Amino acid sequence: MSTLRRNGRRPERPERLPGDGIAIVGAACHLPGAPDLDTFWTLLAEGRDAVTSIPPERFDQARWLHPRKSEAGRTYTFAAGTIGDAAGFDAQAFGLSPREAAEMDPQQRVLLEVAAEAFEDAGWPGERLAGRNIAVFVGGSSTDYAELRLADPSAADRFFMTGNALSILSNRIGNVFDLRGPAQTVDTACSSSLVALHLAVRALRDDPSLEAAVVGGVSMLLSPYSFIGFSRAGMLSPTGRCQAFDAAADGYVRAEGAGVVVLKRLADAIADGDAIRAVLLGTGANAAGRTIGLSLPNRNAQAALMERVIACSGIAPERFLAFEAHGTGTRVGDPAETWAIGTTIAQRRAAPLPIGSVKTNIGHLEAASGMAGLLKAMLMLEKGAIPPSLHFREPNPEIDFAGLNIAVQTRLAPAPVAADSVVGVNSFGFGGTNATVLVGRAPETKPRAAAAGRSMPPLVLSARSEAALTLLAQRWRERLDGADAAETAALARGVARHRDLATHRLVLRGEDGATLAATIDAWATGEKPASAEQGQAVRGALAYVFSGNGAQYAGMAQEALRHSAPFRAAVKQADAVLAPLLGWSPLAVLKRGVTAEALTGTDIAQPLLFAVQVGVVGALAAQGIRPAMALGHSVGEVAAAWCSGILTLEQAARLIVARSGHQHATRGTGRMAAIGASPEALALLLEACGPGLEIAAVNGPSAVTVAGPAEAIARLCPAAEQARFSAVPLDLDYAFHAAAMEPVRDGLLRDLAALAPQAGTMPMVSTVTGATLPGEEAGAAYWWRNLREPVRFRDAAREAGRMGVRLFLEIGPSPVLQSYLRESLREDTGEAAVLASLSRRDPPGDPFPAVIDRAIARGADPRGG
Repeated sequence: MSTLRRNGRRPERPERLPGDGIAIVGAACHLPGAPDLDTFWTLLAEGRDAVTSIPPERFDQARWLHPRKSEAGRTYTFAAGTIGDAAGFDAQAFGLSPREAAEMDPQQRVLLEVAAEAFEDAGWPGERLAGRNIAVFVGGSSTDYAELRLADPSAADRFFMTGNALSILSNRIGNVFDLRGPAQTVDTACSSSLVALHLAVRALRDDPSLEAAVVGGVSMLLSPYSFIGFSRAGMLSPTGRCQAFDAAADGYVRAEGAGVVVLKRLADAIADGDAIRAVLLGTGANAAGRTIGLSLPNRNAQAALMERVIACSGIAPERFLAFEAHGTGTRVGDPAETWAIGTTIAQRRAAPLPIGSVKTNIGHLEAASGMAGLLKAMLMLEKGAIPPSLHFREPNPEIDFAGLNIAVQTRLAPAPVAADSVVGVNSFGFGGTNATVLVGRAPETKPRAAAAGRSMPPLVLSARSEAALTLLAQRWRERLDGADAAETAALARGVARHRDLATHRLVLRGEDGATLAATIDAWATGEKPASAEQGQAVRGALAYVFSGNGAQYAGMAQEALRHSAPFRAAVKQADAVLAPLLGWSPLAVLKRGVTAEALTGTDIAQPLLFAVQVGVVGALAAQGIRPAMALGHSVGEVAAAWCSGILTLEQAARLIVARSGHQHATRGTGRMAAIGASPEALALLLEACGPGLEIAAVNGPSAVTVAGPAEAIARLCPAAEQARFSAVPLDLDYAFHAAAMEPVRDGLLRDLAALAPQAGTMPMVSTVTGATLPGEEAGAAYWWRNLREPVRFRDAAREAGRMGVRLFLEIGPSPVLQSYLRESLREDTGEAAVLASLSRRDPPGDPFPAVIDRAIARGADPRGG
């Protein structure tokens, strides 16, 4: 994600922003007829009216509806802009229990969903927000859900208060995303969300330690009581339409929904490479003071606020592209507001100032209405167009349009956006609290050039439940359809870099947007396309497990060498240090195709194994996959020590050459066998079949490798089978980890005397000791123990599990440790995923996309986490 940095500058005046302002770096909405920002703009541009009526399942409307305005306890309208299902909510996606979610006001639920989408839009993974000093400001005033719940007090449980208190609207976001900045819910009636925005801007300017701020507004229409109250006050439109600025204006239409923006200091946003959507150039709030009636607007107070905000921001009237008015469609409110806009801005410029109101499209969201206006302003600047304000046919005679130099925008009009263009937004509360915001265009930023020859990355989608993943995939399907290869690659890289990696994952491959869209379609119907990898991520770290002897095979790694440039480059690096020591080139042998006969000698097999393992690590790292821990089986510990930073590549090369050469000198002095028994169960059998038999490796709870003289191994296998243990003689002419190694001890220690290990960059769990290996202790004596003592693989795997590893990726030409890992981890770790990298069954072509996709789907982080 983009780094959240701090800025220590302090402002001179509250309403004046620094010259570069406050950036909107993320935004999202769920509004009537518009579940997202793209749909919202389409609705605005097409001039559609999303107002319908309250869904019948909300409450018994017939009981409360009456056409006569004077009817007590009744409302004359249930016209409204709604967002549909008020009950649907994926509690699991936010770590909430179904019981607690049921008591939560739907306003909290909608806010969480929209906040998550705003963070996604900002490219800030939720997991990396945890613990950050980020503030939350929310505008909200409705208590409909609590009113409904109070009808049956006995049904309230321990979650009722936190589920319904207005303060929790902001606290809930801070709690779920683990944000540590202040959380404040603002209730100034219809101006709540813009006042919340103003407070957030001031907080960012006044508190240098504050990293960012989340600002939202929400309103849900769940009860008939507010309809009744506003009807009694005569505020609602009997015609069910918000006819702002029109002679027929007869009141406003209620609406519901939510909008959220993520704010950051502009200088920080630019420095951190955030995608900036717009810039807040000025904000302010004031109160109407004493008026004839509490709910009557004070045009002088409105004008004074606009005058002050404009003056403090230093914006000339000619810079205004348009002005998004509060525009509720009331007989008193519209004339007062237009007078204030005209006298402070429009009369001081040559061209008439276009004005409009989003309430004509979606209704009045009350506490969230300012957020809807802000998002409309942001989109106008992004799209370079002014959408129409609806239901304007005959100008309100109480408004002097010509004298005020204002014009209601009645059609979609292209509006070339200059670098200094501004859109104003007003929001006024019926208690007299006013708010004004000036929104500027996002600065031009230089796009980062794409690296030449970069391959198409996977598109990684993730969510906290399978249902949420399905919905996310469908949203991406629409976004991808029609995107060319370059656009698709940019989107995929952006998601891989920024998107929150949740538990349920879908990893997609494709050459362009259309291909990915088709893959999503196939996956959604239950197919299992090869280019889609779905999985449930385990919760824990990733460890690389380096294969030991037995992973090699004739012709290994040839497809990877041909088709994977990162693999090839890493093997070349290994070859550069190995070849001078060996007198032959591992790279050349691998390219040519190593034979089965050559692999029978440790002096050939082990350097080749090491080179392949270095190549696999390099190929995975090129796609951002990096482990948190390493362990290796026997000779695999050499690559593990290199991977963990204990040994340099040159040191590891010298070690593998010395180790394999000395082991090769013991060829023909013993044999080995794999026995399906525990060490305890095997003890008497070894004594009976000896002498000279030793346990060479404990690989699992019932998986032991035995080494010793050939004749003793020949006696052991049938005896083990007779005792009802599986017994498989290994095709090895060596007795590793046994007395047959003793003759090479002095020579190995002498050749490794100059080895200078160091503290590693990550933990390495030793299969010599079964515990974490201090890097400084990995000198010559340790590597003699690695050669001579039994491999405690079972202990090492369990120790890795106890240390928090839950994803184990075997690194080698073909997997040989998978069953051992699963059986060992099953003893006390429980949930764990065991995967392979290369395999002799890999299809032709580059094997690493499939390896990487499987790893990401099961929990790996492609950002190197």
